Amino acid sequence: VLGATVEMPRNKISDDPALGCHLGLHVGAYEYAEGFGARTILVKVDPADVVCVPYDCNHQKMRVCKYTVVGDCEGKRESVVWEASDGIVN
Repeated sequence: VLGATVEMPRNKISDDPALGCHLGLHVGAYEYAEGFGARTILVKVDPADVVCVPYDCNHQKMRVCKYTVVGDCEGKRESVVWEASDGIVN
């Protein structure tokens, strides 16, 4: 749901970077995430909510304890960082 915030307790998320797939909310670069399902979404993550960046997959994914859904992903973007003035985040 657009605008929904998804979160889980930080102490329940694996902080071991040697474990690629483990407990936590996963977010990733387009190249990593595009093949995982029928729908890929854009999310906003506060850097303070990043728990771990696993060593596998060329560091293209991370485990976080919280993110906010900002829209559907309609293909690769030029930048993975954008401001509220870009029209994606209200």
